[in-house]
Amino acid sequence: MIQNIIFIMKSLIAFLILFLCFQFAFSQAEQISYSVYGEVSDKANGEAIPGATIKVVGSNKGTYSSTRGKFKIPFLFGKVKLKIMSIGYETQFVDVDETTDTLFIKLVASSVRLKEATVIGNIEPKDVIKRAIARKQENQKKIITFKGLLYSKLVMELDGNVFGSTGNNSISVGSTLGTKAPEQYKMFLLETFTRMSVDYEKNIKYREIIQRRQTANIKPNDNVMALGNFFNLYDDEINFANANFVTPLSKDALDYYDYKILRKNILDDRFIYEIRVTPKTDTFPLFDGIIKIVEGTYNLIELDLKPSKSTAIAFLDSLHIIQKFEEIKENLWHPSMLEMAGKARVDIIKGIVDVKLDVKASSIYSEMEVNVPLPDSIYLENVKKLSVAPLADSSKTEYWEKNSLRDISEKEKLMYVKVDSLVAIADTIKKDSSKFHYSILDPYLDFNRVSSVSIGLSPSLRFDKYSLSGFGAFSFGLQKPIGEIGISIPLNISEQKIYLRGHLFSKIESIGYYGNYPMLLNTVFAALFHNDYYDYFKEDGWDVMVSVPTKFFYIDLSFQNTRNFSLEKNTDKSLFEKKFWRENPEIKDGNYMFTSAYLTVPISQIFKIYKGFSMELSANAMFGTNKDNKESFSRNYIRLNMGTPTFQTGYNPLKLELFVDYSTGYNLPPQQQIKARGQMLFISKFGNFCTMPYSVYEEKSAFTAHIKYNFTDIWWRWLGLPLYEGRGLDLIGRFSAGKFETAFNSKEWYSEAGFGFERIPTFVSNVFFFGAGAVWGTGPIASGRFNWYLDITFPF
Repeated sequence: MIQNIIFIMKSLIAFLILFLCFQFAFSQAEQISYSVYGEVSDKANGEAIPGATIKVVGSNKGTYSSTRGKFKIPFLFGKVKLKIMSIGYETQFVDVDETTDTLFIKLVASSVRLKEATVIGNIEPKDVIKRAIARKQENQKKIITFKGLLYSKLVMELDGNVFGSTGNNSISVGSTLGTKAPEQYKMFLLETFTRMSVDYEKNIKYREIIQRRQTANIKPNDNVMALGNFFNLYDDEINFANANFVTPLSKDALDYYDYKILRKNILDDRFIYEIRVTPKTDTFPLFDGIIKIVEGTYNLIELDLKPSKSTAIAFLDSLHIIQKFEEIKENLWHPSMLEMAGKARVDIIKGIVDVKLDVKASSIYSEMEVNVPLPDSIYLENVKKLSVAPLADSSKTEYWEKNSLRDISEKEKLMYVKVDSLVAIADTIKKDSSKFHYSILDPYLDFNRVSSVSIGLSPSLRFDKYSLSGFGAFSFGLQKPIGEIGISIPLNISEQKIYLRGHLFSKIESIGYYGNYPMLLNTVFAALFHNDYYDYFKEDGWDVMVSVPTKFFYIDLSFQNTRNFSLEKNTDKSLFEKKFWRENPEIKDGNYMFTSAYLTVPISQIFKIYKGFSMELSANAMFGTNKDNKESFSRNYIRLNMGTPTFQTGYNPLKLELFVDYSTGYNLPPQQQIKARGQMLFISKFGNFCTMPYSVYEEKSAFTAHIKYNFTDIWWRWLGLPLYEGRGLDLIGRFSAGKFETAFNSKEWYSEAGFGFERIPTFVSNVFFFGAGAVWGTGPIASGRFNWYLDITFPF
């Protein structure tokens, strides 16, 4: 009996296993996905209909037709019904399954569109906009969380005279200066599928790239696109490059835009207002175009915009933006599609070093959900907000052919094949997988009134992350060799990066703490303009340093053991003239030991107070001993560098900058005294005095404060003065004051004030602009002094 029961149970278990296997196999067969391809056109004239909505009925899947009217919907299972809609056309439904071939959808214009309805009713455009703004704000408050699958595609075509190859699948700007871009760097194509999770209340956004591919001239790690993150035209303001746009449905939109209802159209069973948007002013960056709003509910459903003619965006010749919104739940709308097309032009030197760029970007959401629970893991503090799935780079051709939401044109297919094969050939020739790199022929050149011409080589050697570098040269003024060799060793200790560095040297060093201009610039000015900014001494010895960069601070700890020597002036001759140069001051010769600590705290990165605000605090403490007479000395400083926007202009805001520096010294030898920051010839630098003599040294204490205010070019635009590439001249005001305890033998303040202009066109470049200004001494010490300055500024 028991044996029979056991037999029956075994048979039953075997049957259940067999049944489950059949069920699993059947389920797997059913779950094989397929994709549907199609084209949407106007039945009357056969023209492609871009931006048509294609939805899978009963699901949150869907897509939009491209500019050529083509579409593709992947990940379909079994028999489904598609709903095809476009504003101004009657909706169509189509049944599809795995046997469906390409669909050719011909939409019929709706009767409303055919009649071009002119009777809008009694409602005014402003009333529509006011209600749309109110509905937008209500909608934004209701959406707490969001999840979706984002497909992104970016196509770039380049031309110009500046690109070259480094041989490691990356672009090297300027390596083939003056020549045309190599073929493999003329075309770039990137695609990604990204799972998005957003908590709007907590301002947390998590992205996981689950699939990506790109042409071989782009490294996979550089393909981290999620174009839907660029901006949302539901926001009150969006920033693009250097321009801050007020959007057509911002809370203050009626102060910036005029609106006109063009017509009332139809989409499915809803009436849609088509409204023309035009800027009221030429002063601020604004949009021009069409927005579409649902009648009755006043939800925004589509925007088709371009920057206004008076808007200037750095490097951009044209920009066209289309964004669509979708109702995910009743009266809950979210951006579902973004398309951008633009042309950019970067003229480093017009006609000689330039870059031209055509860009097309698409971003489409599918599987959208709102107000659903998000994974707990995205809220963890140490979780990266952008991750890449382990198999994201599988690059399965069939995956992309089957699942891309945007069709790949024949030209883009050729792009993949052509670029990949070209780069593969280039890699075969140039590929260097070695971790060992070296350079022995880099030149070293220095010139000043003490060492005269020093010429030699600056070799470097790197293996993996370890590096050895330095220079060796002969000084014709000293008639001696000089040089330095240094080593850098990176370490990881408890996931913290630490850098160990050490140097052996016999070199010329500048007198006084604060070497705030590069020695190469001093060499150029001394040789060409007979202007030597620094004073000098010779030091032989060694040092060791530990550097610890963290999220909250950067610290250097160093120890130095040196022998210091005074030097005399050895030449009065520069490249083009010979005349008196000031004498080089004596120092206190001897053997010295120094221990110092340098700390930088990027306050504005740690505490993000508000947009555009920057603040950095730095401090230094140095303690030293003269080993010959056992005398000790010290020097300390604390410095605050701050910038804050004060008034928005649509471009760069009016901005106040502050630089405060307090230094103290005790028993300092001359070579370690505090050098007052002056201006090197005509090159200005914020934090420096423009009218102060070069050789001002402070041995006890110094306090300096510098204020700069950038009025931007809003005054220029308000006055209606001629613009260059859409912008005028920035007006700059500046004031500096300093108190030095012993340097001037006076208890009075050294002060100066001046003004200048930035963004002065060079007319040969849209990257580099000039700055120029004048400064006058204003205090009892500086009275009667005057200086001017030139500067290089940038358009952003």
